[in-house]
Amino acid sequence: MICASIMPESEIDAIKLIRSCEESAKVIEIRLDLKPDIDLTYIANAINKPIIATCLTARDGGRFAGSLKQLNDTLLNAARHKIQYLTINHYLLGKFPFNKIPRGVKIIAAYHNPRSTPKSPGKIITEMARTKASVLKFASHANSFNDNLKLFGIRSKRPFIGLCMGENGVPSRILYKRFNSWLTFGHPADSQPSAEGQLSVKTLSEVYKADKINAKTRLYALFGKPVNHSAGPNLFNFQFEQQKMNAAYVPFQVNNAREIITAMKKFNIQGASITAPFKTTIIPYLDEVCRDSEVIGAVNTIVRRGNRLIGHNTDWAGFQIALLEDSAYEGLIGKKTPPTVLILGAGGAARAIIYALKELINPNIFVYNRTTEKARALVKRFKCNHVGIKGLKDLKPDIIVNATSAGMNLDNSLPIEAEFIPAGSYVFDAIYNPPETPLIKLAKEKNCRTQSGLNMFLFQAHHQLMLWGLK
Repeated sequence: MICASIMPESEIDAIKLIRSCEESAKVIEIRLDLKPDIDLTYIANAINKPIIATCLTARDGGRFAGSLKQLNDTLLNAARHKIQYLTINHYLLGKFPFNKIPRGVKIIAAYHNPRSTPKSPGKIITEMARTKASVLKFASHANSFNDNLKLFGIRSKRPFIGLCMGENGVPSRILYKRFNSWLTFGHPADSQPSAEGQLSVKTLSEVYKADKINAKTRLYALFGKPVNHSAGPNLFNFQFEQQKMNAAYVPFQVNNAREIITAMKKFNIQGASITAPFKTTIIPYLDEVCRDSEVIGAVNTIVRRGNRLIGHNTDWAGFQIALLEDSAYEGLIGKKTPPTVLILGAGGAARAIIYALKELINPNIFVYNRTTEKARALVKRFKCNHVGIKGLKDLKPDIIVNATSAGMNLDNSLPIEAEFIPAGSYVFDAIYNPPETPLIKLAKEKNCRTQSGLNMFLFQAHHQLMLWGLK
């Protein structure tokens, strides 16, 4: 079940937050960090949900600033209210006066580590199991994807809550049932998360259908670093719902390509999307690579065939179709001389785009990248041209394609200075979030024809679905 975790500053604030997500949240955790004396009974009388009272110090990743005695007193006071569960921090368990807890209030023995995940969580869980706690909780920060696996497969005779915090720990929150966890925590959509990596209740419920994921759910994944900017989960999970499939598409932030293979095998993932920076480094770990991916030297899609993992590339087709569907691009076709194209970047996306352009119009391609060595390796592979910052001054490209991450999300940087963008040229930014990047905005100011990466993303995603055997 999904538990809404809130950190209110008043009783009215608490009720407002709970009302915003009460349809999806079955349990409410009220964090007492900011207001230790909040009237829990007043809140309980206003809602019809079980309440977990929790108070975390900075040591636990919380914001309670009092002493240990004050923490003890806060928890004892909370237990006297109309609550169902009381979280006791693991370092308080040995001296906590359990005899003062009213009957009917169940104890959650909890270990919180906002910095790292210990090598052997099982030992800590076993120690907490020696207490009278009704529920055991283990929450630690994942510094790598592999930290999730330390909690995967833990068995407990009592209800167990196991999760990893941080962006690397997101899979443990979505796939909480696969982790044998009693519940997962989320925050109301209009409030801040109470822990790093925590998703909103709405996202857990409506995008991932986390409560419905079971042993028969077919898993698909997005691997990269970062992955929290991607629209993939919304798109693919919506498609699964429309096709009435018991399937889920889950983001995995990983630190290296080896972790991708580990996750694919451990969770029996049927298909995956690969994003930066692993489109090239994943290739040596795959059992087979299709012809397009082999020529491009980059993979953005993995398909499972039995125990074999096969790499494909749909970026090039997505880019090519996006160009052909754009009326603004038509004016560049049919010229006596091939158009001059400036590619910004030298990663996996740049490789796919160059491949697509050569298949389509065979233009005169120049590659600019801040890391010169990568650019030179790319032009050697595709037999095109390298251009440095000095050469950009004389280059008058017909088409400019941004294949870097500059301008993504809240990044306001530009992949190229304004002086190198000719007025009236065609500017394509492979980034789709935000829809209008700093580059697109600048290009419009210079009367350029523009296209964001949204159509490229949608077309390549459609090809991924087909490769996975879906509609």
